[in-house]
Amino acid sequence: MIEIKNLTVKYNDRNNEVTALNNINISIKKGDIYVFIGPSGCVKSTLLHVLSGIIKDYRGSVLLGNGEIDVRKQIIGLVQQNYGLLPWKTVYNNIILGAKIKCSQDKSRDIHEDELYAEKIMNELNIQHLKNRYPGEISGGQKQRAAIARALVLKPDILLMDEPFSALDAITRENLQNLFLNIWKKYKITTVFITHSVEEALYLGKHIIIMSSSPGTIIENVENPLFCMENVMENEKYYKIAGKIRSTLKRGMNNENQS
Repeated sequence: MIEIKNLTVKYNDRNNEVTALNNINISIKKGDIYVFIGPSGCVKSTLLHVLSGIIKDYRGSVLLGNGEIDVRKQIIGLVQQNYGLLPWKTVYNNIILGAKIKCSQDKSRDIHEDELYAEKIMNELNIQHLKNRYPGEISGGQKQRAAIARALVLKPDILLMDEPFSALDAITRENLQNLFLNIWKKYKITTVFITHSVEEALYLGKHIIIMSSSPGTIIENVENPLFCMENVMENEKYYKIAGKIRSTLKRGMNNENQS
C-alpha cells in the first residue's frame, strides 16, 4: 500500500513561490490501478515525480509499504509519454538496461532470470521480433510497448505511467490500452496512471482520482463500477459516470478561476 498524507509540493518560479500540489491525502491499495485525471496545469506529473523519488523536497509523508520512498530499497517502474528509450541501444538492450542496473546494485538479483523474464514480457507485448532493432526503426506504438516492457522487467513494487498513450493514434492507443489491461490482470502490479482523457480513465481505472488545477488538489475519489467490464461504452451507466466526471473537472477549473 502507498499512504500519502498532507502532501504539499512547492517550487520557486522567478523568485515567486508556487504551490504545485496542495494537501494531497490518499491510500493506494496494493494491486489496484489508480487513474489520476485533471485539466492541463494541475501538475498531475508532479505526483509521479514524488512517487518515483525524483522530487524529494516536499511537505507531508509518502510511504510505500512500511517506509518512505527510497529507490535504493524499492523498485519503481516509470513509463513516460516520450518513451525514454536510448536511441543508440537496441530494443532488447533498452528493455534489459534497468534490470542490469538493479543487478549491479543488488548482488542477490540474478541477471539470467531477468533476461528470461524479458523474453517472456516481449512475447506478451508482441515485440519479440523487434529485439535487435533500434528505436528510430520502429513505430510509436512499438516504442511504447518497449517502454512498458522495460518497466515490467524490473518486477516493480509500483508502476507509474505518465500519459503513456496520449501521443498515439486512436487505434494504436486502444490496442495498447487493451494490452496493458491484460498484462495488469495477469501480474496485478500496483499502478498509478496519469491521463487527461475521461474515456481512458473509465476504461483503465479501478479508482479514478479527479484533481483540480493550480494548485493540484484531490476533488473526488471515484470507485469505478465499470472497471474491467467488456463493451463498457454500451453500458447505460457509462455516459452517466462520464458526465459526472466532466462536471467535477469543470467545477475544479471554476474554483481556480474564482480564486
